[in-house]
Amino acid sequence: MERAQGEKIVLSLGKKLETAEANRKIQLATRQERAQTHNNKVQLVRERKSSQEKAQVEKAQTEMQQKHTSAEQRLVEKLNVIQEKAKTHNQKVMQSV
Repeated sequence: MERAQGEKIVLSLGKKLETAEANRKIQLATRQERAQTHNNKVQLVRERKSSQEKAQVEKAQTEMQQKHTSAEQRLVEKLNVIQEKAKTHNQKVMQSV
């Protein structure tokens, strides 16, 4: 009888150990899934940040190019106006001579 009770206790402990092992495996899998999800989110944030920084750099370059082009156009227009004034002045001088 004692032997039967001992075997029941051993079986009971065996089941408890199996259940505990199964629970540990489930917890480990859950932690791994959470860690993976977290890592994916971190990676997305990094990519988004990198993309935003890249877009800002491109935008700044485009703005600088536009400013440079605009400044060149103003300079060309100014030089054209000066040239026209010089032509007009030279024509007046030639007519008065």
